[in-house]
Amino acid sequence: MMHTIYTGKRVRLRPFASADEFVTLDDKFMAVPSTYWGPNWRPRAERAAEFDATGLIDAMQYSAFAVERLDTGELIGLEEFGGVSPGRLYTWLGTFILDSHQRQGFGIEAKQLMLCYLFENLPLETVHAVTTSSHTRARAGLEASGMSLIGRKHRVLLVAGKRYDEVCYQISRAEWEQLPIRQVVKRGA
Repeated sequence: MMHTIYTGKRVRLRPFASADEFVTLDDKFMAVPSTYWGPNWRPRAERAAEFDATGLIDAMQYSAFAVERLDTGELIGLEEFGGVSPGRLYTWLGTFILDSHQRQGFGIEAKQLMLCYLFENLPLETVHAVTTSSHTRARAGLEASGMSLIGRKHRVLLVAGKRYDEVCYQISRAEWEQLPIRQVVKRGA
């Protein structure tokens, strides 16, 4: 049975309730260009239509889940992953936590919950994530979630006129099976 709600000790990963919930949260991320990635703006109607097509949960294309704080019930971020096509045994994940909720461990737990969703529901052998070499907090969060650095692409990102390296992290199914989160996560509603 495929579960779409995963609850840890501090956050819950769940489907977005509506296009409006998704777009309203996404607007908060788009309001201020990322120091590490630069501006990332798309029209509201385009993002709402993307939600309406699949509810943002479709293993064959881009998908995203809401990250909700358990103590306050606030929607504080999103966890996303890329589509998995037949014969492809890997995907990527990405984590976005609102600035006011960062540095509190929510992103690490959200990543680990997403890994549970991905490895338990899809025929994957590895999951990877990329970030900029200068984003030390993201790098530390990827490592704390169980991922390992596997490579670097030199000077491939251009942000605010500066070139940056992109670093890639990865976790295998066997490595994920050793993570303690698997024993404490609650699956389902």
